[in-house]
Amino acid sequence: MKKILLAFLTVLLMAPVCSNAGTIWDESVDGDLSNGDGAATNVGLLDAGASDILGYLDAGTTSTTSGGPDEFDVIQFTTSGPWTFDVIDFSAGSSPALVLFLQTVDGQHIDSAQIISPSSDLFGTRGAGTFRLFHIPLGNMGTLSYTSRINMGPAIKPVIIDIKPGSDPNCFNVNGHGVIPVAVFGSDTFDVTLIDQDSLSFGGLAVRVRGKNGTQCSMEYSNGDDNLDLVCHFEDKSGNWLEGGDATLAGTLFDGTVFEGTDSICVTQVVP
Repeated sequence: MKKILLAFLTVLLMAPVCSNAGTIWDESVDGDLSNGDGAATNVGLLDAGASDILGYLDAGTTSTTSGGPDEFDVIQFTTSGPWTFDVIDFSAGSSPALVLFLQTVDGQHIDSAQIISPSSDLFGTRGAGTFRLFHIPLGNMGTLSYTSRINMGPAIKPVIIDIKPGSDPNCFNVNGHGVIPVAVFGSDTFDVTLIDQDSLSFGGLAVRVRGKNGTQCSMEYSNGDDNLDLVCHFEDKSGNWLEGGDATLAGTLFDGTVFEGTDSICVTQVVP
């Protein structure tokens, strides 16, 4: 067992992730990513782009008394937006498979996968949070090397919106013939003039377009502060609103930044 030695070799890495795919963590360069007691190598906050982790596992020998692998890799990472996970390279000796366990930072199980060859999108699309990912060889013989990849999507910037600006509660009749105004509030850190208005979606509804005049949006001072706000009108569709609750507006800036905001709604009439 290499438990004691590996505990000293585990390295805390906080290097930023570049936007292009590449080898970010490699245990032949950065030190052994394994630890027999389950302590995680913390690779910190991942930025947009693809983050590669190269590992090498010793799955033990026939003399292993525990009946399981001598070592496994535990990677802790934090995301600020959606991400997916692939194993893009897999080379096993006599160990037949690699088992992956995804957990929250406090040890709650999220998902697991067992692979015998490179595999994509193993855990579906996950959101922001701090996670621990276990790479464990199945069996107690042979060695195994792998390259896993965390594919980071763009971070989602939260913004404040106001459905039917100035009204509270935000109630409206649904008849499929009107429009719903929604304000996106600007702030010292969010410039609404940089919003790509064609990208906006409100509960699945598109911004209303008036002929050659483009999207029905205007710059206004809606909430009484000194920051400019964007007010857009969305085509009302009766099938979209069956009951009240929350509704989300999402969009992107011209630089590709994704943002979204949520506000409450109430439906006073539903037309079948």
